[in-house]
Amino acid sequence: MSKRNILILYNEVMGYLLSGIRTFYNQYPEIEIHLFECDHNKLTPFEFSDDRIFYYKKSDYSNFESFKNICEQINPSLLIVSGRTNRHYLKIAHLFKRNTLTVSIQDTQAQHTVKTFLKSISAKFLYHPYFSCIWTIGPYGISLAHKLGYGKEDIYNFCYSADIEMFNIDPASIPKRKSRKIIYVGRFSEEKNIDTLIKAFQNVNKRLNEKWTLTLVGNGKLNYQIDDLINVEIYPFQSPSDLKG
Repeated sequence: MSKRNILILYNEVMGYLLSGIRTFYNQYPEIEIHLFECDHNKLTPFEFSDDRIFYYKKSDYSNFESFKNICEQINPSLLIVSGRTNRHYLKIAHLFKRNTLTVSIQDTQAQHTVKTFLKSISAKFLYHPYFSCIWTIGPYGISLAHKLGYGKEDIYNFCYSADIEMFNIDPASIPKRKSRKIIYVGRFSEEKNIDTLIKAFQNVNKRLNEKWTLTLVGNGKLNYQIDDLINVEIYPFQSPSDLKG
C-alpha cells in the first residue's frame, strides 16, 4: 500500500487548526501531514510548533515553479486549502483536482446580500474549477455551500475544533464571580460580525442593569470602532497558554 499524505495550504496557522491536526495524527500516525503557511503580513504573532507535522513557510517558495515542485513531491491524497485569495494555492488546487480530492475551508456564512448572490452565480468560475468539496461550519455555512452549487455529499461540517487539551480546566479551580462575562477570542474583522455581537450584548445588558461584561481578545482593522464602549473590555492577541491563564 502506497504512503498517504495530506497537504494543507493555509493562510495563517492558529492553535485551533493544530489541535485538529494533532487529534487526527494521533488516530492515523501513518499518514504524513504537510502544512504550508502564508507567513507574509501575518495578523497575529502565533508561532507554529509541532515536530510531528511537516511545516513550510510559503515565503520560502515565492516562485510558483518551486512551490509546484514541492507540492508534486509531497503527492497528496487529500488537498485542503484555506485562502482562496492566494493565486498559487488556487493554481495548485486546479492542477491537483483531476486526480486528488481538493477541499476548500469556507467559514463564510450565507446572508441575504448582493455579495452572497454574486458568489452563487460565479461559483462555477470561483470554486468548482478548484475544489471538489466544501468544508464549512454550521447551518449557515452549509447553506452557502449549497448556494455555491455543491451537493450534500460534497459538503462537510465542523471545520474548526477546540483545543480540549489546552483548555481542559477543572471547574472547581475557577473562582466564583458576582459578575458575569462573555468572552470573544478572534480577529476583529467585519466578517466575524463583531458589531452584531456588541449590539446584542448592549441591548441585553441594559435589561440586566449592566451586570455583564463583554471581553474581546484579538486584533484587526475594527479596533478603532470598538474603543470606549460601556462594559466592553478589549485585549490584544493572546497565545493559547496566556488565554488559559
